[in-house]
Amino acid sequence: MQHIFAINNNTVLLQAYCIIKMLRLSNRSTFFYSVRNLDCHLLSSCATHISDHELDESLSREGGLKKKFNFNSFDIYIPWDGVRGGLTRRLLNSSKRKNVNYIEEGSLAYSNDPFTHSKKKFLGRQVYSFPILRELFKIPRYQHYKSARFFHLGDDAFPFARDQQRTKICLKKYFDKYQASLQDNSLIILLPKRSNEKMLLDYIRFAKAKNPFLGGKVFIKFHPATENKIRGMKRSYFSEICTKNGVQVLPGSTILELELMKRKIALVGRSSLAIYARQFDRVVLDYHDF
Repeated sequence: MQHIFAINNNTVLLQAYCIIKMLRLSNRSTFFYSVRNLDCHLLSSCATHISDHELDESLSREGGLKKKFNFNSFDIYIPWDGVRGGLTRRLLNSSKRKNVNYIEEGSLAYSNDPFTHSKKKFLGRQVYSFPILRELFKIPRYQHYKSARFFHLGDDAFPFARDQQRTKICLKKYFDKYQASLQDNSLIILLPKRSNEKMLLDYIRFAKAKNPFLGGKVFIKFHPATENKIRGMKRSYFSEICTKNGVQVLPGSTILELELMKRKIALVGRSSLAIYARQFDRVVLDYHDF
């Protein structure tokens, strides 16, 4: 039996590592692919990387998984918000797929409704606004949720799942020896995916005005989807603005979940990272209160 992990952010990456160790999965039977070209070197010692292109190509051929990767059957481990991609959905529907495992990814895992409403093109918005029609056409947000296994960090994640379906992961157990790169009393600005120069400057002003750590350093973390460009502006230009305002830019490889676990730092923003910051009793400032 093989095991395939879909990795799309650091939160899922860390949990994947813990799951592999917890279940004692062998290196030879464990594989992963990255959805966002994420740096997954953490898994290199316990799993084999497969490019999403190779995996997608093998799925499109009869017996491709068997010929290319020698997969007779496999279990899949996917982010709770990761089924939208065509590759992940095809893996879910593969005849060789056995068990489905969902991994907590962010705020969606704390919703009590595992359904999403189907937006059928033949239903106009006004017609679809009726509750009866919404109930009639609603479909599961994710497949197999009634029989799937759910791995989570927070106690309140996946409230719709039965206790026997849920498995809690403790990051401290597996990353207790992690060496943090940040210092205590650091403030991290989590810049939203859709940002511009004005928003960047507003966030910096807000962070400096509300910084709970007098004299503490201020950093900014770009959204993973906007590491290279932000609304057509090059990252280097944004970095220059940060430097002029005394703010340092964190490398994309920085794993804030572990930094939050190890260091007394605060966050500015509404990212799902705020959920994990509060779990470690860290300060979270909401820019929208400014």
